[in-house]
Amino acid sequence: MARDDLTKEWHETTIQICTAIKRNLPLEEFACIRDRLLTKDGNVSGMIYALYDALARSGYDLEHVEGVQWDQFRTRARKIKQDVLGTRPQDSKSLTRSYMQTKNRLRQLSTILDRWPSHVLHYGLDSKGQTKIKCLFRCAQRFPHFEKDFVPIANYVLVLKHRAALRGRSYDKTIGFYKTKCLWLSVLSIIAKLGTSSTLVSEHGEQFTLEAALSSSELVESWITSKDGCLSVRTELLKDCQQYAWPLFLLQKDRYGLLHAKPNMPYD
Repeated sequence: MARDDLTKEWHETTIQICTAIKRNLPLEEFACIRDRLLTKDGNVSGMIYALYDALARSGYDLEHVEGVQWDQFRTRARKIKQDVLGTRPQDSKSLTRSYMQTKNRLRQLSTILDRWPSHVLHYGLDSKGQTKIKCLFRCAQRFPHFEKDFVPIANYVLVLKHRAALRGRSYDKTIGFYKTKCLWLSVLSIIAKLGTSSTLVSEHGEQFTLEAALSSSELVESWITSKDGCLSVRTELLKDCQQYAWPLFLLQKDRYGLLHAKPNMPYD
């Protein structure tokens, strides 16, 4: 299996496992995942044992379920477990790494699904790479309520990013340049840095704290509702640095309240 195909398979399998476990589906509902992994070529051993481990930890009785396929699954999972948890010879390092990566992704996706269930599908979070998943996991732990806890902070950082791009005349970095509903993913690592309310974060030429981000609703709204372009871009106003084009750089919110560009904004 090609690397890209294996990565896609990994993403799809982990979200299927997490979703099925969260819904408390009967063990037979996992049969299609089991069979797909057993018949795949390539390095899927880590996924096989991660499925076995996740099911066992979730209380499913894998030892007494009957059927040829379940026998094959148990036998292979046990062999993989020996390789992973045994003496770990040189040729098992890749298997151990694959298992740990899958196990960590399952754990992290499980938390994200718990905290932000409807947002995973809407933003396609389950298909993101592991670096993004780690940041999403940290953010979901720190800000469990998406709209109430996470969105105000994400919007504040997006405004800082937007203003910094305008300040530097880097228009390809403004929010309006990106026609995507997942622009907020680009500021995840910044949000993940925020710890306590006194943690000072420096980003986009400005310093801010968690408290400042949570109390920034007026600033965020001004970039949505402005009628005159009197919006601060550090040393000048938006209407002065953009003149007649300033309405193009106003923003709007998506269904969950996150900022994105206004499509086809006309000139005044």
